Amino acid sequence: NGNLWNRTNFDPESGEVVADEIYYENGNLWNRTNFDPESGEVVSDESYWENGKPESRSFVKDGEITFEFYDEEGKLEEL
Repeated sequence: NGNLWNRTNFDPESGEVVADEIYYENGNLWNRTNFDPESGEVVSDESYWENGKPESRSFVKDGEITFEFYDEEGKLEEL
């Protein structure tokens, strides 16, 4: 349909992948994964509902992984 399906971003200096994005057929972002350009490790990951609202997020800080989950309206769910 001509909409973007996937985009990969590279660090201009190192040439390493710093982000990868996948899109729904309607053009909304489905998933974005961010990488540390030096280590290649995942530093965050975000998924979205087809309506564009956040579905889940995870990120690494000081070696700890934090997860967040959202309902289809984008409201943070209590764990």
